[in-house]
Amino acid sequence: MRSLRLFLQSMTKIESIDYLQVCNKGAVFATIVRSMAISIAMVYWMEEALALIKQEKCQEAIILSKEEVALH
Repeated sequence: MRSLRLFLQSMTKIESIDYLQVCNKGAVFATIVRSMAISIAMVYWMEEALALIKQEKCQEAIILSKEEVALH
């Protein structure tokens, strides 16, 4: 889960920009939350796909990737 931790650390760097003064507070918050949720989900399935590849289960990794991309 190292990549997830790095992603979350990078998300904290956006605090220096005051989005709430630029746009509608609700819309900005919803966009950030949705982007974070999609990104976290993508990190999770990418790690799962890499684990399958390491186990030489490449076909399963391809199927997982196609399913996840279709969802997002």
